[in-house]
Amino acid sequence: MREQVESWPTPTAQLVPTREAIGTAVWAYQVRDESFEQQGHRMIAEALGRG
Repeated sequence: MREQVESWPTPTAQLVPTREAIGTAVWAYQVRDESFEQQGHRMIAEALGRG
């Protein structure tokens, strides 16, 4: 059981992909790159466990 607990991601490690995904979507929106913005939205869904 101890090995399983140690392998769980830390809250900070969980935030990194979420932050990167949001940054991707926002940047792409700002530069009007619709396909890359959609990629950012897919990254967000994946980071939140919905993808």
